[in-house]
Amino acid sequence: VMDATTGAEVDVHPPAPTPIAPHVLTPESVLGPSFSHITSLFNTNVFDDGSAEIAQTASKRVSELLSIPDHLGKVGTIRMNAATKRSALDAQIKTVVQTQLEEVRIGLDIMGNSNNLVTGIRNNFQSIDELCRSCQSMMGDYSLVKRVNTARSNVYATLREIDKMLAIPERAEEVQYLMEDEMNLLEVHDKVRDLERMYHRAIAMAQGNKDELKSVELMYKSVIEVVDLFDRKIWDIVSKCIEYGHDNPAVLVKALVIIEKEELIDKRMKAKDEAEEEAAKEEAEGGAKLSSSHGNLPSSASAAAAAAAGGGTGANDSKHAEVEREVRKIRGIRGWYQRCQEQLGQSIALKFE
Repeated sequence: VMDATTGAEVDVHPPAPTPIAPHVLTPESVLGPSFSHITSLFNTNVFDDGSAEIAQTASKRVSELLSIPDHLGKVGTIRMNAATKRSALDAQIKTVVQTQLEEVRIGLDIMGNSNNLVTGIRNNFQSIDELCRSCQSMMGDYSLVKRVNTARSNVYATLREIDKMLAIPERAEEVQYLMEDEMNLLEVHDKVRDLERMYHRAIAMAQGNKDELKSVELMYKSVIEVVDLFDRKIWDIVSKCIEYGHDNPAVLVKALVIIEKEELIDKRMKAKDEAEEEAAKEEAEGGAKLSSSHGNLPSSASAAAAAAAGGGTGANDSKHAEVEREVRKIRGIRGWYQRCQEQLGQSIALKFE
């Protein structure tokens, strides 16, 4: 086309359009500056606490999730899933932390209580120490206090024995009343033997004093009568074993049980006597050996060595053992089992005659 002003030819064809590159979705185009910031975080040394391996794992995971352009459209969903998982993890961590804090609180409470208890114990020990110091001034009267305490114990024991003795007639009367019913034989046996042991013990402790022996026999007269009545009752039942076996077998069984209990008492007494004899024999042999081994020692040294070898029991223990031996001697071995067998044989023989 000719230009009217200049007369020059002008090309009126429009210029060819500039080609537009196709739009390709990339992480940079979707995330924008955030992607570069995240990449820079993963690729720099922000993790100075040794967590570089974690950063590399996270970077690798993100690369796997966004490996192709189509995955970039799921970034929102991925973010939501990640936020959900993070919320769940935060909740779990919070619960664990709360549990740990509660346990720590309980532990602190226990430590506080323990500290209070230790303080109380320390105060108690201080009080005990002060009491011990205050008692040191009383040591000068210890021998007197000991004698008074011994006297008090003896008075108490004496009063207790007196109460028992004063109750003897009443107890004997009770046993006689129970003996009227033959079904009470086992109960009567226990009560009679208790009274009999009291009587034997009183006799053993009064040995060597005639006046005291007479007083004991007078005081325990009702006990002696009850014991004799009970023994005659048992042997009357055994002698009539056939009648009792037919009419009242329960009473016969009770009588035989009592005889068996008496036999057990005899066996225990025999065992104790044999043990004491064996111990006395061993002690005598040991004393003889000790005398021979210390024959060149002075008399005082030999006596001290013998006392050390004997071990020594207290005077009270020795007195108690002596009384018990005397009680067993007074009671004696009754042999009711053998006597029962003989009595049963005689009763059966007489019945058949």
